[in-house]
Amino acid sequence: MKRFTTLFICLSFWSYGQSQSPFAGDNKEEKFFEGSYFFDHSLYGISALTYKDYINTPKSSVEGNFQKLKNEASFNNEIAELYLELPQASNQLHYSIDKHLPDPVALPAILEMGRYFYNQREYKNCVAMYNKAEFNLLPSADQVEHRFNKGYCLFVMKEFEKAKQEFLIVKKEMGLYYFHIHYYLGLSEYFTGNNSKAIQNFQIAEQTGIYKPYIPYYICQIYFKEGKNKELIVYGEQSLKNQTIKNRNQIRLLLGQAYFKENDLVMALPHFESYSKEVTEKSVEEFYQIGYTFYKNEKYDLAIEEFDAIHLEKSEFGQLANYYLADCYLKKSDNKSARIAFKNVSQMDYIPSMKHEAAFNYAKLTAESGIEREAINALENIEENSKYYKESRDILADVLEKSADLYHVISIIEKQKKLTPKLKAVLQKAHLQAGHKSYADQNMTSSEQHYTKSLQYPESEIYETEAIFWIAQIKQNTMMYDASIQQFDKYFNIGKIPSVSPEASPFMANYAQGYNYLKKLNYKKALEYFQKTISLFQQNSFSSQPWKNITSDAYIRSGDCAFKERDYVQARKYYQTVIDKKWKYEDYALYQKGLLLGLQNEPYEKIVVLKELTSKFKNSEYLDLSYIQIGDTYSSLNSLDNAYNAYQDLVKKFGTTSELANEARLKSALIAYNKGDLTVAIKQYKEVLSNKPSPQETQAAVTGLEEIYMNDLGKPDEYLAILEKLPNYKANDYSADSLHFKVGEVRFLNGEYEKDIESFTTYIQKFPKGYYKSNAFYFRAESRAVLKKYAEALDDYAFVLLDSGSSYYESALKKAAIITFNHTQDFKQSFLYYDKYFQISKVESEKLWAANGAIRSAFKNNDKNGVQNYGEKILSMNSADQEDKALASYFTGKMLYNEKQLDQALTCFQKIGNDINLSQAAEARFWIGDILIKQNKWEEAEIHCNNSNEVNKYYPYWIARTVLLLSDIYVHKKDLYSARAAIEAVLENFGDDAGLVKLAKERLAVLETLEKDNSKIKAKPTNQLILDNRKNE
Repeated sequence: MKRFTTLFICLSFWSYGQSQSPFAGDNKEEKFFEGSYFFDHSLYGISALTYKDYINTPKSSVEGNFQKLKNEASFNNEIAELYLELPQASNQLHYSIDKHLPDPVALPAILEMGRYFYNQREYKNCVAMYNKAEFNLLPSADQVEHRFNKGYCLFVMKEFEKAKQEFLIVKKEMGLYYFHIHYYLGLSEYFTGNNSKAIQNFQIAEQTGIYKPYIPYYICQIYFKEGKNKELIVYGEQSLKNQTIKNRNQIRLLLGQAYFKENDLVMALPHFESYSKEVTEKSVEEFYQIGYTFYKNEKYDLAIEEFDAIHLEKSEFGQLANYYLADCYLKKSDNKSARIAFKNVSQMDYIPSMKHEAAFNYAKLTAESGIEREAINALENIEENSKYYKESRDILADVLEKSADLYHVISIIEKQKKLTPKLKAVLQKAHLQAGHKSYADQNMTSSEQHYTKSLQYPESEIYETEAIFWIAQIKQNTMMYDASIQQFDKYFNIGKIPSVSPEASPFMANYAQGYNYLKKLNYKKALEYFQKTISLFQQNSFSSQPWKNITSDAYIRSGDCAFKERDYVQARKYYQTVIDKKWKYEDYALYQKGLLLGLQNEPYEKIVVLKELTSKFKNSEYLDLSYIQIGDTYSSLNSLDNAYNAYQDLVKKFGTTSELANEARLKSALIAYNKGDLTVAIKQYKEVLSNKPSPQETQAAVTGLEEIYMNDLGKPDEYLAILEKLPNYKANDYSADSLHFKVGEVRFLNGEYEKDIESFTTYIQKFPKGYYKSNAFYFRAESRAVLKKYAEALDDYAFVLLDSGSSYYESALKKAAIITFNHTQDFKQSFLYYDKYFQISKVESEKLWAANGAIRSAFKNNDKNGVQNYGEKILSMNSADQEDKALASYFTGKMLYNEKQLDQALTCFQKIGNDINLSQAAEARFWIGDILIKQNKWEEAEIHCNNSNEVNKYYPYWIARTVLLLSDIYVHKKDLYSARAAIEAVLENFGDDAGLVKLAKERLAVLETLEKDNSKIKAKPTNQLILDNRKNE
């Protein structure tokens, strides 16, 4: 500022000197010079006061000089006030300048105000003010400063052409502003497209230490923009030797990119490595170029980092990055990540050939990873015009053949336009296996449909033979014996049977055909097939116990058939074989042998054999029959005491559980009566009446008592007293009651269920207190259940349950439990029925059945105590198999999980293990993963989830849920790449399940936010020169 103030003062002296006043040296004029002195030394406050004193002085005698000095003093005063930032100072000076223009006296004020705006960075005001000045009137040195100031303001305002004009006028003037002018002129030339001139000016500016560190970056940028890669490489490499230069990383980036474009990736590598270590955020193109350079130089870990940053980009760079990312993962044997990358490539259309190749590789890797549903969908989506189509069909067939998701396999193949022989073979097998599954679920209709469809694709003789076998087996199970015989005949007519599964082998076919003829009472033909079964067993030397058991039964049935054909000698041989080998059913063989001995008039040998049975097989189901036979045989030999003892042995062992107990009591009573022991006879008859007798047994006991009391003892009152205690018994009505009941019973046995219901309804109405009333309600309930009239059936069963003495009490209780659980779904009531059945049943297998029903009912009813109680019971039962115990652990664990008792729930779920193939087991494995995550055991959870998905292949839903758990684990590990792949896999492959889609979309929304927050991609670079953020000095 001093320069222009001096100019102002000089002009004042010049004016003053031209017209010397008689008042020269006057004190008043000294005030002017005093104010100028203070002004020159930036003492603006005292300068302004001094100027004001001078301005307010009365007019000088020399009017002309005084007025000029006064104008100058006035300008300097306003400038001083401007620098003092007094209110309205700017406006006042502006006013004064406009007032005096075009008088040159205003020029110093214009320059000062321009400089003020420049220093205040009010660039627009600065330019406006300088526009009022005539710079050409100034000395060249002063002109340089103000033209630079004006040019710089225009540059900042991006009016580069106008800025250039100011810089160009003074660019040759050496001095303070020389290098500044060339620096900003270089920039202005660049921004107006004159790159060569820009470089020329930068090279001048580079000669000073102020700009030397910054200029190389700008020149490199210009070379890069112009595609002068070789010039950039020479200049850039030379510049990097200077350790003082700024923006070294950016220069290295430009050098790396120049080498990249020259396809010299070896030379590009060190520059990109250096840049990548220092810079986190890069542009998409930078990530790709650096990643590709790492990739080509086999630095796969570094390449993965770069490509991964842009794998979500929907652009050609994104597609290329994923493609090379996949190959990097393959090089590192990380097929899982490679599969995800190929999938990303396949979803982009920028490079079609790459898309098709990636789609195939993704499908192939997915198939190799055993992710069946995803692999099937991926292979199916490969277009027919793809060069990978044929190979994809073969892989598809392989995957479908191994898939456990049979119904999905069938639906996929059946909607194919063309079926290759391999796909036909897979479809044949899938229908066969689906038939097996329906068969195991006891859905015979569905099973037969699948077996029949399997026969439509006779690619494999083995599967064709098995389908025929199982259709024959279904016909037998549904009591269509003639149809079953025809199917087995078709099976045998194949000739040489191929190597089918053991369950469908000729051994099993002959065995089943034997039963067909046995059911048709054709004992001769049945014997023929049972003998073939035995022969095949002997030829093949089956060693496992199940086959021995079947063979044992074949011997038994051969004996039965020979028995029926009255070939007692042959029959005994078959039974004796089972006895000698001590096979299963030995007790039955002993029993039948005993009967044969009786028929062959060898009563003593019969007794010996049956006694062997009773001593050797204490829990045999033929034990009570044996006692009856022993007793009957002794009776036939008139050995009444031995007979009585045999009958009583039965009563003692089976007094409340065997249907033969009352028969034994009746026979014991008769023996006692014939011996004249009326007291024992009465006792036995009364025991019959108190132990749930059938109507026939009741009548026999009443008749026996009547003879004793009426004929032998002559005590009618005691006899009548007994009758009065019998519920619903009236001697006079017994015959009519019995006949009406018999009508309904016959109709039931003949399968005439509608008529049976009518008959028993009539009976109940006609005999409201009938002796068979409880039985009538039971049989009517059975008929209604067969006709699926479950509500009415349940009412009838409930009536039977009012009579705990009914011989059908247990059966009615069991049926009521089934109906309330499966049909009316009254789980609270079904639990009560199952619980009661468990308590009264004496058979271990039935108790297990009841326990399983009880725990299911308790679980459905949210009965925690019931679940835990029966869970413990099932786990402690010897008859419970692995599946029973697994289900008990599942229900207990799930109840505990719902109660948020996670540690205990985890223990229960873990008891199930990986060997159980049940939907509940699959679910339990999912909850284990969920609990481990809630316990922050992330690594353990990841291992568990991956293992679970291998085990749960039959349960796609739980696979999907577990995949979503894995996505949570990946997010926790900050592996957003794998997390997205997991979520998208569920969305793409389970889109028909609204619940799964909702869960997946919720996770995807969270993931997208995380991806955005963690993105390393910087804003897309422009073609403009990137300037160093440095203030002008």
